[in-house]
Order: sequence, then C-alpha cells, then structure tokens
Amino acid sequence: MAIVGDSFASGEGNPDIQRRGEAKAQWLDERCHRSGKSFAAQVFAKIQKMRENIYLTYLACAGATVENGILKAKGEPSQLNVLESIATMR
Repeated sequence: MAIVGDSFASGEGNPDIQRRGEAKAQWLDERCHRSGKSFAAQVFAKIQKMRENIYLTYLACAGATVENGILKAKGEPSQLNVLESIATMR
C-alpha cells in the first residue's frame, strides 16, 4: 500500500503526539509531518491485522502539490518516481 499526497494525506493536522503547553507536536516524520494517525495510516493498520504480508510506503508530505512533490519535484525525486522505483524492485 502506498500513501502519496499533501498535508491532508500525511496527517499533518493529527500529529502522533499533540502539542501540550510549551511542548511541540511530534510526528513520525518531522520534515513531512507524517502521522501514524492519518486516515490512510489507520486504514493500513486495520488491513495489516487481517493480512500480515502487506507493506506500507508512506510518501505523503505536508506542502506537496501536484506540480511540486507528487508528479514533479525540485531537488529530490517526486513521490510517484519514488513509488515507481520501489515497485520495480519488488
């Protein structure tokens, strides 16, 4: 299973550890604000309970757009290019 997209897909609005007082919120991945509490990550967890031989590629990143991050990217491969590379290795 693959998760691609922007902040909505990454779970930026639902960090793994919520901000409390002066403490900052925390995510699985700070740069992209990927959260194990994102909708897609929760769906994956439910599927994984039924089927152990399933793997997750979590590429969604806060700030990504179709033009900069998903289809194309500046300075690093796009999410779809990374996904294609992973798929050809399996």
